[in-house]
Amino acid sequence: MKRGIWLGVLRACALAVSFPLAANAAGLPKAPPEPPSAWTFDGGLYAWAIWLQGDVTARGLNFDVYADPIDLIDALDGPIITATFEAKRGPFALYTDILYADFGYDASFLKEVNPIAPLTLGADGRVGADYKFGVYQAVGFYQVARTTDANGNDTTLELGPGARWFRQKLDITLHLDSFATLKLKRPRLAKRLDFSRNRDLAFAKTSLLQWVDPTVAARVKHAFGDGQSVTAMGDVGGFSSNDFSWQALVTYDWDGKFLGFDTTTSVGYKALGIKFNDSTSTGTRGVDVVLHGPMAELKVRW
Repeated sequence: MKRGIWLGVLRACALAVSFPLAANAAGLPKAPPEPPSAWTFDGGLYAWAIWLQGDVTARGLNFDVYADPIDLIDALDGPIITATFEAKRGPFALYTDILYADFGYDASFLKEVNPIAPLTLGADGRVGADYKFGVYQAVGFYQVARTTDANGNDTTLELGPGARWFRQKLDITLHLDSFATLKLKRPRLAKRLDFSRNRDLAFAKTSLLQWVDPTVAARVKHAFGDGQSVTAMGDVGGFSSNDFSWQALVTYDWDGKFLGFDTTTSVGYKALGIKFNDSTSTGTRGVDVVLHGPMAELKVRW
């Protein structure tokens, strides 16, 4: 009895092995191989040399803003974080971008007036600004078109919705040292009267200002072969007169390896426009600025 069971098992194994061999010999199509894991990920840090221009409003007071990359580096008062992450599977992609910076500005001024000849009045002071700035973006892309040219190079178009979260805080402080000096012309009666008063005035604050813009984004990528490509990405968000934002990015990319990891290095130009106004009991607050400049990024892929 046991011998018959073992013979049956051996016959079944022989049939299982011989069936695909016979199918191949007969020219029948092979079963499709199991697809590999479809998810791919890449993430990296980028450097962005920013020119910042526009104006900010705090407690109804409007302040012009202009800074070049050197000004921003000198004004760094904390960490600066610029990073991207992307997860892809087939035609779908989830793209995220993080920008955070903490700036501290300080400027000096000296004003003097002479209401009467021997009396000098003046103010020696400093204006300081503490500006914390964060932009956090997420986009869900879907590949809607793909073409291949005569050289076998692909061009893809992706569209998708997303959101951009802004979080900022601006504190402007005025420090005043006022003084008065009285000088008499007669040497024997010469007297000097010095009067000084120090005062710090935190006269403009936005408190915590944060909002979320829904966005619509598009991305076009053209591959030249040999791991080189050009990527253009843009989006718009907010969609109102008091809340509107936009972004544009163009990069030249090439693939490589670093420490055994697959990498993509990108150089290009990035611009981000932000407009937002809000009315409160203490006055209007908001921001209307453009950040733009060259950028470079190194991404690791796995």
